[in-house]
Amino acid sequence: MRSTTFILIGQAIWAIAQALIVVVVSRTGGLNLVGLLVLGLGIFSPACLLMGLNLRALIAIDNTGSIDIINAIRVRFLSITIALVFTGAVLWMIGDGVWDDWLVIILLVASRASDQSADIAIGYYQRTNRPFRIGLSFSLRGVASILPFAITIYLTGNLVTSAIVNLAAMVFVHLLIDIVPIWRSAQRSHIGGLRSFLGNLGMGLASAPFPLLDSLFVNSLRYAVAILLSKEILGLVGIAQTLYTPFQLMTSAIVFSFLPRMRALVTGGSLEEQFRHLAKGAGLGLSIGLAFLIAAAVVPAHWLFLVFHADGEALKIVLITVALAVLPQPVAGFISLTRLARNEVAIMSISVGVSLCILAIGLWAFWLVSPETVALWQVAMAIFACSILRIIILLASGFPRATRP
Repeated sequence: MRSTTFILIGQAIWAIAQALIVVVVSRTGGLNLVGLLVLGLGIFSPACLLMGLNLRALIAIDNTGSIDIINAIRVRFLSITIALVFTGAVLWMIGDGVWDDWLVIILLVASRASDQSADIAIGYYQRTNRPFRIGLSFSLRGVASILPFAITIYLTGNLVTSAIVNLAAMVFVHLLIDIVPIWRSAQRSHIGGLRSFLGNLGMGLASAPFPLLDSLFVNSLRYAVAILLSKEILGLVGIAQTLYTPFQLMTSAIVFSFLPRMRALVTGGSLEEQFRHLAKGAGLGLSIGLAFLIAAAVVPAHWLFLVFHADGEALKIVLITVALAVLPQPVAGFISLTRLARNEVAIMSISVGVSLCILAIGLWAFWLVSPETVALWQVAMAIFACSILRIIILLASGFPRATRP
């Protein structure tokens, strides 16, 4: 419980900081800029995860310490660089050609790249059972992301300058808190080049496509709104998803202790204990999703207007719709992590891949038949249904088999 508390406090600070960044962008640049920001993050995350190799989860369950941390950091930095270039190119092609808007978004996306490289440190601290360091990482990255940004906006009123200051602060804090400590620690056990690093990932390398597919599924609402609806609605969806972040991070805090514990049960516990642990995690995830749905239903619309300078009633409807869309996703996440702990990695990618394909085909077919009548609630319910399908596939595919430790 104490370990989860450290992580929750850190993630709460980080989540508040990210929400405040969206508030500042909304009030300073408007909903269209918020829409561009959430789309940029929605492009960057899966692009980065394409080469991410699922390293955080694999490091967290690497009980023998065979995965080389230094090579893991190098691979992650390479994936971040390629993903940033790709994201910048896509945003420029689909944007309005406004240089300042494009530059602000790329700088803000680049500052969030620390989330991807911090994954390596977090996986390392999960494996070594150091929850305080995980909480500290989230806390200081959160403070570094909003404080310089907000102060510079207040002093200059210039988003570009503020985004540059934000990025510089994030890089400094991230290197100091996350990268340098584990780099120094890992130098004592640095074991060769990239080929041996990939070899030591072993069977876990088969799980590498999962984070990419999972990120595409999570961001599918953003993609569908950007393609089928409008930038203004995308901005409202971005605000709603930002407000979901604190609830999402509560689930993540549980995950940090859930995965190593499940791995321990797989290698030394009974199947009954595994099911009990899974039920506990999935139940907590569903409870958090329901809490977000209730909060979305009861929050006063005028509060939303006062904070974001957007249509409060419209934002509340979008907030409820997004809450319904994401409701089953934490449950699917816990079942997927259980599969990972049991080395049943193929079904993880199959479940999300099939669901993603059916979602894309369904939305495309509906748009072909009646492009003028596509509404946000229809997209959200399609995502909800495909999340349920994902859970069914995960549970129906031979779950109670004997495991390979």
